[in-house]
Amino acid sequence: MKYITIVPFLLLLQYPSVAAQNVIWVHVEAGTALFLNPKTMDWEPIVGKQQVPIKTYVMTKDETVLNIFKETDVLPAPANGFFFLGDLFFRDRMKVVEELTSIETQQLPSSMKSDTTEHKKIVGLTYGVLQSHTSNPSSIPYLKERCNTIDWFYTHSRFDAALLSLKRMMIQFPVLYLDPNLTEILCKLYDKLELYGFLYEETNRLMIVQKDGEFGTMITRWNDIAKKKITRR
Repeated sequence: MKYITIVPFLLLLQYPSVAAQNVIWVHVEAGTALFLNPKTMDWEPIVGKQQVPIKTYVMTKDETVLNIFKETDVLPAPANGFFFLGDLFFRDRMKVVEELTSIETQQLPSSMKSDTTEHKKIVGLTYGVLQSHTSNPSSIPYLKERCNTIDWFYTHSRFDAALLSLKRMMIQFPVLYLDPNLTEILCKLYDKLELYGFLYEETNRLMIVQKDGEFGTMITRWNDIAKKKITRR
């Protein structure tokens, strides 16, 4: 089996200046929640009701009750979760496409890095030999909380938020594309949102990596579904 390289976690947390970011009101009614301060890159507690940047990550503990306020909407957040705050906002299909496109630009080479290293480093989804120090998914920060978030969104029929959360995670840690459960959830979410172009391209890339066994069979099946849906339009 071929493998996929992993992108370092902090490499992909590239934020604009705090002043340029929008902020949103959040309220912790119970439990503990923290947000990643884009200026200091430190986790800070959310105390009561306060404003935090929209474009940052939030982590909640067990039994946390956290509400997000946007205009007249009050949006609940998952407990024991790890999520990009902006993903909680409702998006229609076109807005999801826009955000997915933005997320996928993280796969482009970083202009900040030199290409003179022995193995050229590529940001995002790449294929090749998996580095030994990044081969263990259990080393991914807050993996349980990330997966809890995706499951919570899925269970609450927030397929837009589930897809964006899952895609962000898999872009940051491409080794997770080799997890058949997560990859099938990704395919199901594309299907539910009728994003068959994304489904087709995603499965095409994955078939290059692994086309044999149960994983390969699953990817090929979704690729066939995408082709049929696209050609019927």
